[in-house]
Amino acid sequence: MNYELQALMRNARDIAVGRGHDLAPFEQWAEGSSRRHGARAVCRHCTAWVQVETHPAPNSIDIGGPAIAEECKP
Repeated sequence: MNYELQALMRNARDIAVGRGHDLAPFEQWAEGSSRRHGARAVCRHCTAWVQVETHPAPNSIDIGGPAIAEECKP
């Protein structure tokens, strides 16, 4: 179990819930043998999503997406 990824998913869910979203379970992914792991979840009421990455690329971020930036608009 990747504890860093789990912590990012908890933080992302907390932020999204604070904006009124109801996230479906996260779908996890990993890039080959790299340390890069991530997960994505979509709000059950609107099309907003959130994505987390343990080691984001230089032009990326560890937690991002409309579900943490905007209020839920079903």
